[in-house]
Amino acid sequence: MITSAKKLLGEHEENLGKWVKVTPDEEDAIRESLVGANYERGAAGKPSLRLYSQGGHVVICSAAVQAEPHPSEKKES
Repeated sequence: MITSAKKLLGEHEENLGKWVKVTPDEEDAIRESLVGANYERGAAGKPSLRLYSQGGHVVICSAAVQAEPHPSEKKES
């Protein structure tokens, strides 16, 4: 279960800009933790994060990293 923005992003922020399928409870927990994550990032001189959600998926972006296309927008091969 994903319980925070930090956990969603991963140890090296490998999920920054990537859509991840989550439950409503996970989305709420991620959203609530974002303020604390942004506080830590600001203290470290990193850009703040923004959370977007659509259709059971969430993505966290920053000024430097934009979101990949939403899974519903990807064309099947």
